[in-house]
Amino acid sequence: MEAFLQLESVVYTDQYRLKVDISGDGEIVIVQGPHLDGIQLRRYDDLHIEEVLEKRGEGVLTPNGRWLVFGDVIYDLQTREWEKFDEVQEEYKLLSISPNSHYLGYTTSYEYEVDWITIYALPFSKGGRKVCYPQEVCDTRDYLMHISKVDFSADNQWGVCCCGIDLDVPPGWMGNVFVISTQKEKIKWRVSIEAQQMVDEEAEERGNYLFGYLLEALFVGEEVVCVSTKGLLVFLDAETGEFIRSMKLDVRRVYEMKKNHDGTALVIRTDKGLQFVPIPAKTQK
Repeated sequence: MEAFLQLESVVYTDQYRLKVDISGDGEIVIVQGPHLDGIQLRRYDDLHIEEVLEKRGEGVLTPNGRWLVFGDVIYDLQTREWEKFDEVQEEYKLLSISPNSHYLGYTTSYEYEVDWITIYALPFSKGGRKVCYPQEVCDTRDYLMHISKVDFSADNQWGVCCCGIDLDVPPGWMGNVFVISTQKEKIKWRVSIEAQQMVDEEAEERGNYLFGYLLEALFVGEEVVCVSTKGLLVFLDAETGEFIRSMKLDVRRVYEMKKNHDGTALVIRTDKGLQFVPIPAKTQK
């Protein structure tokens, strides 16, 4: 019994949060934490530290386990080399990664306007390209203020975003949803979403709407779903952008929307906790 309970190795931590990932080949354990001097690359077998990378913020591991993405640079766990993006600015960025790990999606915003969307193709070492979409692609309105992350289709050929503004002009406008190509600068479709304006006095003072503005958009099989800050879900045809249906959650505020691990439900974080919305089987791919 004593031999069974004997510890083979110990990794000492403290009260700070650790983020642990495993490389795609299963040989490296990546350890990150705000209290660590750098990013630790440990051998999987014995947790011995092989290398400590320079700290560049929190890295995001691609689904294939090959690249660590840090804003404007990536680290290749196969070649053990850094590669820097060109023309990725230091302002506010939202990063997303395609299912096949070949595309990175960035939306870059300033305080009062959205600047651009950039989709990078990996790996850079083999001539990976980029596709840039200026603000005009998102919307023709001058007062655009919010844009979501890029969500990629299952075939990695398209990305979907939504945009909106938390102001009272124009009345009833919640924002736009649009599907863009990862291969070249091409818009597949763009749809404007509008809703009934609130009429109560408190709402008029806030200058807000009954359904808020568009917050996030996702591919769900053959459909695109977008959610507003006040819980309105709008489902559109992924090929054409045609309206399919809508529903309103019984919440006051939505903070985030994701798909669950097997794509059978939407998981929505709200002021009333997590809300689960099943995705019909015929919609799933």
